[in-house]
Amino acid sequence: MFQVLHPNSWDEACKLATRLGDAWVFRGQADPSWRLETTLERAARFWYWYFEKEEREQSFLWQFRSQAHLYQPILPREECLLDWLSLLQHFGGPTRLLDFTYSFYVATYFALERARSDVVVWAINTHVIDDDLQDDIAGKPLPSDFVGYSKMRIGVAEAALRQTGEPKIGVVHLVPAWFNQRISVQQGCFLFPLSLKHSFEANLVKSLSPNHEMFKARWTEAESSTFETWKPDPAVSAIKIILPTRAANVRNEIWGDLRRMNVTTVSLFPDLGGLARSFHLSMSEPTYPISQAAANLR
Repeated sequence: MFQVLHPNSWDEACKLATRLGDAWVFRGQADPSWRLETTLERAARFWYWYFEKEEREQSFLWQFRSQAHLYQPILPREECLLDWLSLLQHFGGPTRLLDFTYSFYVATYFALERARSDVVVWAINTHVIDDDLQDDIAGKPLPSDFVGYSKMRIGVAEAALRQTGEPKIGVVHLVPAWFNQRISVQQGCFLFPLSLKHSFEANLVKSLSPNHEMFKARWTEAESSTFETWKPDPAVSAIKIILPTRAANVRNEIWGDLRRMNVTTVSLFPDLGGLARSFHLSMSEPTYPISQAAANLR
């Protein structure tokens, strides 16, 4: 079952997210009507090569692996395709990976960064995804230790990238073995769709719901009057939390809280690009402080 929550305030949204627990991962988007779609899907739709995604992915990976050493000295091992795909995603290339985070607050930052209306934070129950991985995809019990469990999920993704065997439909929740700095500071993870012949959402629905009903048709609205006592229903595997950020005072309250938590552009993008990117948000502040040093440049 899928659910939509419309908290009336930022404080209420935080309380709802806290009750979800550690099994959930989050993704922020600036428009509640947007689909969950990978950059590879969007590129395929834009360039009208929807049925060539497997071939395009292989081509992108081959070109990226063969030329990356010209630009960066520290790179993943040649045989670790998932790590290469993660690096390609990091630098803005089209991939099948969809970014999520273990932090509701980091997801809220990405939802709100360029938004001027209500935004959405998606929450996905990874325990349901892992159950599907064990029952239908891996076909055997998952290792009980963290390292073995992680290697199993990475192995399933690697097999899909190498196109070994008949591709299954579903998603794998994983973190690559080779971290980059942004994944670390953003508490990031990926949902990896196994079949490129189907959309990301079709893969996700397969892992979340055994009866394959349409994703958009199965969302139920939770009554706001129940939020004080609300707890996630065990049958709910995906939640859309619609934040009331259309109101400027709510946006300002959220930005203030995120800054106090050090969830900022500079902390999430700890490089020169992050510093430059941070000035977009500085423009939205009611009063932008000009230092004496800056004034002296005039």
